[in-house]
Amino acid sequence: MFNQKVVEKELRTYHRKGPNKTTRILLDQLVSFIDDQNSLLDIGGGIGAISHELSQKGLSKLMNVDASKAYLDVAQSEAERLGYRDKASFYYGDFVTLAPEIPSADVVTLDRVLCCYDDMSALVTKSIDRTNEYYGIVYPRTSWWVRLGFSGINLFQRIKGSSYRSFVHDPKVIHAIIHSHNFKRIFRAIKGIWVIEIFRRDLSKD
Repeated sequence: MFNQKVVEKELRTYHRKGPNKTTRILLDQLVSFIDDQNSLLDIGGGIGAISHELSQKGLSKLMNVDASKAYLDVAQSEAERLGYRDKASFYYGDFVTLAPEIPSADVVTLDRVLCCYDDMSALVTKSIDRTNEYYGIVYPRTSWWVRLGFSGINLFQRIKGSSYRSFVHDPKVIHAIIHSHNFKRIFRAIKGIWVIEIFRRDLSKD
């Protein structure tokens, strides 16, 4: 699904236009909270747009996890080009499996990642466990027309013989897991089919 051709096309678009609209909304909010002492863990980071943008804010450490080798290679090359490779770490594989060996971070992001993973509960639980302060997610709305569209995508993938599937998970379940870890929502926006949310650890409950 995310082969070299797709990844290179996405990189060219990023070079021309910058992050996509939902990523930009997420970033614009995060930069109002973070400082140069913060660390980032971007799960399913793709070409590394969030890391590339936040590296300009002087973050102390930037970690990127992706199950696509093509994405990870491009993210590393861009980190080198942008001059922050010495502060960056890259992990190849399924985050849920790799989680025990990945350090926690002040900021954890999952930008359009939950919709690509079947075991949402495991992904949210293990990623919020790695979050010190801010947790940012972008996921699809649950409107009937969004579900219909995702069903069409999955049908097309089956016809192609691809094992890739998209998922529309229940926000109530997502929020229940996040709230159970003493995080409260501090930002929410909707852009097209996507919901953008940021949560912050409620220190008064720790």
